[in-house]
Amino acid sequence: MEVEPDRLTLLRQRAEAVLRRADDPSPIAPATFDEIMHELNVYHVELEMQFEELQQTYRSLEAAKQEYASLFDFAPVGYVVSDQKGIVLNANLTACRMLGVDRATLAGATLAEFVAVDSQDAYHLHRRAVLGTRQAQICEVSLRSNGSAVFPAQLTTDVSIDSKDTFRTAISDVSTFSGRPKTVCDDRSPRRRNSTNFRPACSR
Repeated sequence: MEVEPDRLTLLRQRAEAVLRRADDPSPIAPATFDEIMHELNVYHVELEMQFEELQQTYRSLEAAKQEYASLFDFAPVGYVVSDQKGIVLNANLTACRMLGVDRATLAGATLAEFVAVDSQDAYHLHRRAVLGTRQAQICEVSLRSNGSAVFPAQLTTDVSIDSKDTFRTAISDVSTFSGRPKTVCDDRSPRRRNSTNFRPACSR
């Protein structure tokens, strides 16, 4: 519940008038005094109601935040948030499990450190395409888990909704896919795919 600024200003002016007349020997009209006290009490109740609404909103936001964190961490695909230099800012537990490291180790590293040598070119072309078009790109690379085991992965990278300077990458283990796409790096935009001038950043 909001209190109109004009009403607050008027109420303040009337309250100040009462205080200025505190030393005035002439009595304050009972009706005027009761009216001001009533308005002050109403304002006090309104503030309490606003405070309760704010508390309820805060509790709802906290619950939504916890639910989002749970969905983020336990999603079936890995999620990595990185900056323009490719440095990992955040990652979910699935990504950490796929790469064989904990979240603290992954944060501050680059995803390129987990890309196999023979996929480095494809990965850098993938990132260059994202930075250049500011649109979602898909690329298939080989990733190293815990520095040794290698598995084929599909990377889908897009600009974050929250900030144009951060990027979201979804990591999917495609070793269990029944079919594999012929194009391993593509622009997801139908308009660009249908353009005669468009060439995918990477291909087989």
